[in-house]
Amino acid sequence: MDFGDDRIDDAQVEIEPWFAVWSPDGSWAGQPERQQALIDRIGATFGDRAYIATGADVVPDELHVGARTYIAKGCQIRDRVTIGDDTSLNPHVTCAGTVRIGNGVRIASHAALYGFNHTFDDLDTPIWMQPLTSSGIVIEDDVWIGTHVVVCDGVTVGAHSVVAAGAIVTRDVPPWSVVAGAPARVIRDRRDPTRRPSTPRRDALSRFDSIASDRKSTRLNSSHTVISYAVFCLKK
Repeated sequence: MDFGDDRIDDAQVEIEPWFAVWSPDGSWAGQPERQQALIDRIGATFGDRAYIATGADVVPDELHVGARTYIAKGCQIRDRVTIGDDTSLNPHVTCAGTVRIGNGVRIASHAALYGFNHTFDDLDTPIWMQPLTSSGIVIEDDVWIGTHVVVCDGVTVGAHSVVAAGAIVTRDVPPWSVVAGAPARVIRDRRDPTRRPSTPRRDALSRFDSIASDRKSTRLNSSHTVISYAVFCLKK
């Protein structure tokens, strides 16, 4: 469905807020009031074209949301959360404790970032009565966090990293890393040229170009070319 399609309604925008963020006027019905209520209650700040779903539970003590950033339906935002520009929190993401998220971050549905912890050292006191601690979580710029990831308190996820679905992140992630597992571990560095798939893709494209040339398929439009290349790669 394209931007501006008349079929896009409130229910769809709640789940896919990019339709509001990139709408012609950069907003959606009810957003000014939604954001103003948070400004009045906690002094929240919002960048241009930010979107906060009506169906998100947004009850923090402190909230700062950057430009073109959205919080989708089902998210739970509490305590102290700062989010940079061009970042997406997809449905049912949880942020609690002290959480700072950078620019251009993608967080998939059902991820959980808990920037606090329970203490349980005193064996004579029930855990629920013992103090909480909070070191905070930092997600640096240009990070992709997969679905059902858990990021624990005290962790920094370095810039340009990818956290695989289902990972439990208990320690810092170096920049440019791909991490996976429970607990998460580094499985590769994105900058390592020996692990990049770019060479096979170039070979496949070269073979396709040769076939296309032989068949004199220059009349294909760009859309058909993309589809043909995708089918060609799948049949390799």
